[in-house]
Amino acid sequence: MTLPSGEDYWELFSNSYGPTKSASSRHSSRSAARSSIAAWVEFGDARREGDQMVHHREYLLTLGTRR
Repeated sequence: MTLPSGEDYWELFSNSYGPTKSASSRHSSRSAARSSIAAWVEFGDARREGDQMVHHREYLLTLGTRR
């Protein structure tokens, strides 16, 4: 996934990804919300490659055979 900035990363996840959307709506204090947003933006900005924020996602694929 590539995005222009860490702020765009936060906007995408806080508005479209269920668990993040729920967590961001539950913040009871503004300082907790600002802290969470700052952490997401920092995470996104730390993963810059050129002029884009890039989040490489790894996954594990397990194959099985029925007997």
